[in-house]
Amino acid sequence: KANGNLQASAAQVSNEPIEQAHGYLGIANRLLPSIDVLAQSSEKDVTGLAMLVAHSLECTLKAYLLHNGMSVKDLKDKSRRHNIKQLWEDAVKNGLTIEASPPDWCVKLNSLHNQPFYLRYPNRAALVVPNTNRLLQSGTTCQIKLRLI
Repeated sequence: KANGNLQASAAQVSNEPIEQAHGYLGIANRLLPSIDVLAQSSEKDVTGLAMLVAHSLECTLKAYLLHNGMSVKDLKDKSRRHNIKQLWEDAVKNGLTIEASPPDWCVKLNSLHNQPFYLRYPNRAALVVPNTNRLLQSGTTCQIKLRLI
């Protein structure tokens, strides 16, 4: 077992304990510049963009839920672990004022991000990624973050 602090460029990363909700929100925030770069790219394959948006949304929703009293154990439950559709619904039940039902782009993104993890691992399925313009224009991740502050 290793002990000590792990530090990388300008102390942006360390292994010091951090309150869980802020940790998830920090990850989501650190993904935003990369999301912006990929969104501006002329590259036609948007798999990387979809992965980062899904992970950022997952982390943002988890931050909200932890901030509002959900336990880490409940977040790690198999029914919601990477299930952004379920996390969305849980956040609404816990007072987040966003669309009551996850929008179509979120449901489609969840089908790629959640089990069986089509975005992450080789498979035989063709990927159909949600319309990235609708996904990026929705501003949902930013709306959720503002409510955490």
